Amino acid sequence: MGVLMVLLFSVLADLKTDRIPNALTAAGMAAAVIVGTARDGPSGLPHILMDVLLMFIITFLLFAFKALRGGDGKLMCVTAAFLGFKASLIILFTAMIIASAAGIIKKFFCGRVTGKYTYIHFSVPVAAAAALYAAYIFFAGGILL
Repeated sequence: MGVLMVLLFSVLADLKTDRIPNALTAAGMAAAVIVGTARDGPSGLPHILMDVLLMFIITFLLFAFKALRGGDGKLMCVTAAFLGFKASLIILFTAMIIASAAGIIKKFFCGRVTGKYTYIHFSVPVAAAAALYAAYIFFAGGILL
């Protein structure tokens, strides 16, 4: 639930200002660490940090190739801190599929094109993917995970 709140505020900020504030991702990361430590005890902290590190490596590579912006990578690290690496990786790939479909639709129908790139707010597909993941866990019980 906490990750969905962080994602909601990130979407609102991203749509309004074209940025995800560092204060929001820092607060989300702190909340994830507090919740994770309360849930798993102090021994869960290394797992949280490893999940965040793995997601950071992936999103940094995507950032280096200009597939993500900086705030989107930090947002995915917060998602990894809350849900773990495996769930955040599923959310990342689902968000990429959603973003690809949205980009194609936007390119052909909306015309908001700058140069050769079509820009979209990636926080929206991330939030949609996280909501789909939450619905999958709630309704299907996470059978395939």
